[in-house]
Amino acid sequence: MNPIEERIEKFIGSHRLLTLATTDEHLPFCCNIFYVFHPANGSFYFMSAAETKHIQDALKQPVVAGTIVSGDVSLAKIQGIQFTGRFFQPKEVEFEEAKRLYMKKFPVAHFITSSLWAIEPDFIKMTDNTLGFGKKILWSRTCGAVSQV
Repeated sequence: MNPIEERIEKFIGSHRLLTLATTDEHLPFCCNIFYVFHPANGSFYFMSAAETKHIQDALKQPVVAGTIVSGDVSLAKIQGIQFTGRFFQPKEVEFEEAKRLYMKKFPVAHFITSSLWAIEPDFIKMTDNTLGFGKKILWSRTCGAVSQV
C-alpha cells in the first residue's frame, strides 16, 4: 500500500464522523458513522449493527463511497475529503487492533453490541481551500499521492 498523503491522513485523523454511501439495486443510501482511522494500514473502522440498511447494502455491494467534512463553513477554510473504497469485516489480528483503536477513541462503545466493520479506501480527493480556493490533493492506493491541483 502506498502511504496516504500526510495532509489527508492528518485531516482524517482529526475527525470522527463520516458519511458513508452504499447502493442496493442501483439505489443509493447514505448514513453517518463514527469512525477511527488506522494510519498503518490506511483503513477506517466503525461499529454498526449487521441488520442496518447500510451494512446490508455493503455486504451485497462492497464498493462504497464517503465523505468527511470540517465543520468550518467559511469559504476560505473549507476542507473535506471524498473517497471510494472496499467494505469488509476485519478478522483475527486486524480485528483485535481495530477494536482496541475504536474503544480507545469511543469508550462508550464498550457498552454497544454492534459488529466492527472496515473500509479500505482506494481513492481519496481532498479539497483544501486553506491552500487556495478549490485546491485538491488526490491520492490512490495504487499510485500514492497522485497530484495537487
